[in-house]
Amino acid sequence: MRDNFHDWDKLEWSTIIPGYRAKFVHSDNMTFALWDVDAGAPLPEHSHPHEQVTHLLDGNFEMTIDAKTKVMQPGEVAIIPSNVSPALRFAGRLPSRETSTFTIRLSIRGVVMRIKMRWLAARSLNECFDLGVPFCLDFI
Repeated sequence: MRDNFHDWDKLEWSTIIPGYRAKFVHSDNMTFALWDVDAGAPLPEHSHPHEQVTHLLDGNFEMTIDAKTKVMQPGEVAIIPSNVSPALRFAGRLPSRETSTFTIRLSIRGVVMRIKMRWLAARSLNECFDLGVPFCLDFI
């Protein structure tokens, strides 16, 4: 029987790419994520086939959706349509924390691998290995 109640404090953080840590909770049809992001950490532009709703809890970041850019503040919510590439740049000096809800249950490994591959595409192999062999082995 599935557990219907979850406590963020009891879930482990996973490093998705440098500067981005997440915790995930899954239902049959949705994924809910808690993100912890270092100030200034860039996110590779990416897209996915489902809608995403992001609620900024702390910090601030600049988000571009459909060529419209906004510096989001705590308490604001962004709706990212299906198959749209959001461009994010964390604009503040403070770390950010946000929640994201995805309309279909994600294959987290697949999404994480796509984000990591785009992140790596902008870097050299030496930079990858500076992060540690386990991180780089995901791509070999």
